Amino acid sequence: MSISDRWGFYVSLMLTGYSLKRRKAFEKLGGVAAEASGDTVKRQKQIDGLEPGLRRKLFLAELALMVFENGLFTSFVLGMTSGI
Repeated sequence: MSISDRWGFYVSLMLTGYSLKRRKAFEKLGGVAAEASGDTVKRQKQIDGLEPGLRRKLFLAELALMVFENGLFTSFVLGMTSGI
């Protein structure tokens, strides 16, 4: 595993954690049910009722979470296959 793969993994891990923390904070601020609650219709109605600025911040936090999760997976797979 090269040093760049390790750095990519660690940076993605930290940014994933930060994005998750931001998403949870925006959900709490807007009174939105957690994604794990299972009631997606209720959650979407709550998100639709948010003010546009907070809705945009929540969207960007969720987008960042997905992007950094994918970066975490990619750096892990690339690092794992470099040893083959």
